[in-house]
Amino acid sequence: MDIKIFSYQIFRGLLFVHQLKIAHRDIKPHNILFKGKKISICDFGSAKVLTKEANLPYICSRCYRAPELIFGANHYSTMIDIWSVGCVIL
Repeated sequence: MDIKIFSYQIFRGLLFVHQLKIAHRDIKPHNILFKGKKISICDFGSAKVLTKEANLPYICSRCYRAPELIFGANHYSTMIDIWSVGCVIL
């Protein structure tokens, strides 16, 4: 499978979820499924609608955790998922 197609489908899936102001908060290789040329994001057990209230900084698998979470930020955005996808792709 071409990495460009793989990446595009993941980012399009996250765009849809992020437009609803939902952060997946646990993007890792185990939560990205593929069959043929179709990619699916699964395991929304840690997902949350982000509001102005404080969030848990220790969410997300350690290897794919965004820097703001590593430093203990209680307020973060859906960009933590983008960081995790970058880690998965590399």
